[in-house]
Amino acid sequence: MKTRISILLCAILAIACSKDDNEGNSGGGTSGALLKSSSGWKKTGTIEYSASTTGFEGSQAMTPYDLASVGNELALLYSEDYKLTSYLGNKVFKVKFAPDAGNISGSIPLQRGGYSFCTSTRFIPGSFNPVYVKISNDNPSMSYTCMIATEDGGFIAGNNLGAKPIAPINWYPDGGLTMSLKWSAANGNISDALSYTFPNPGNFTVTENQWSLDPTRWIQTSALRLSGGEINQFILSRENDKVFFSIIKDDPSYVATNGVQHNFFMLARKEIPGLVGSNFDPNCIIASTVVNDKYTVLIGESGNGTHSFPVIKKVHCYQWQKGSAEFTKLYGDIAVPEDVGANLMLRNSIGEYPVIGFGAPVKFTPDGTAYMLYNYSPSNYVQNDEYTALVTLSPSGAKIMGKYAAADYPEGFYDQVGLGVCQYHNGAYYAVVFQRNEVIYSKNDPKFRMEIVKLVP
Repeated sequence: MKTRISILLCAILAIACSKDDNEGNSGGGTSGALLKSSSGWKKTGTIEYSASTTGFEGSQAMTPYDLASVGNELALLYSEDYKLTSYLGNKVFKVKFAPDAGNISGSIPLQRGGYSFCTSTRFIPGSFNPVYVKISNDNPSMSYTCMIATEDGGFIAGNNLGAKPIAPINWYPDGGLTMSLKWSAANGNISDALSYTFPNPGNFTVTENQWSLDPTRWIQTSALRLSGGEINQFILSRENDKVFFSIIKDDPSYVATNGVQHNFFMLARKEIPGLVGSNFDPNCIIASTVVNDKYTVLIGESGNGTHSFPVIKKVHCYQWQKGSAEFTKLYGDIAVPEDVGANLMLRNSIGEYPVIGFGAPVKFTPDGTAYMLYNYSPSNYVQNDEYTALVTLSPSGAKIMGKYAAADYPEGFYDQVGLGVCQYHNGAYYAVVFQRNEVIYSKNDPKFRMEIVKLVP
């Protein structure tokens, strides 16, 4: 009799364990993964909520900002968020871990960062050192400023930008930064190249490049830095419907000798066959990066989407190597669906707060594949049709995978549980499952946590 009871108890326990695992695989389980396995994302690690902040009931959240590769490990910047009367607060942490770490511990609390403090909370590329960037405007003049802060010293550097920067803001492993600001002026094409090295104090270095006699019209520019600190600019310009790429290098001595007709060396300039100038607007440079003196740039053609706002319709990716007079086409004429095109148009910089419907960062793999983890609603957030997905852009086209859709989960689950900040690492894509709020369960529930998830294409 005792033997039969023991067998029965074992069977009951086995069913209970199986039920708990299945709940996890169907979304929202206590011990299993928060996302369904059918999404394509596999749970590889867990970061527990530390309960180190207090605020109004229902106001807690866990927000990721930057997931980055640091050697053979991954590093994450995130915050635990809370709300008090007329105040939103963040307690920011950084943690470094093996890609398949399981339970992740050792999060280090930071003094600064988070969306209540700055625009971008991110790592210096390839390092475990955070940097904070705040871009703000002084209404009603709409004169934008960019400020840089350190962990210990607060805001230490920056510059007045005038216009809002929409070209890529590039960071470099030694703490270098470059960005461009293109101006429209009666006397011709003008573009400022701004450069800075963290954590130096003071203003950015600003070089104004002007060429009023250029027969082409500069559509957009992107500053890039090469080895030795050389600052160049990539220029996409058009003459009628012809498209030209140029790389220019600053030449301050030209101004003193010849006046400001143009004050740079032209390193490379080519008409690019197959591109139509009228398809490119000032938002056309989507992303860029520099690795080993090789500049990679993703550009996009735009047009109107379903909801009467412009979207990216088609993308092209090119590379330029220092010392070359040529631009190499990695891939092009890649048509993108509207959900991808809308997010490419509204893309964010790395480290910005992941807000539903406001774009996401675009990154590159070592072979030049561009990727973005984005969210979208075909009904423009009227119906329960929101989803998050990963898109890759390569010579094989636009590939969408890892779809996490609100309709596949209980009501309110997608509103609370987000999927954001993506990083390619050793052949796989990693992302973070996080808590936007306390809609369906509270901070006291074991499910209120962050998870590192992995997708192998």
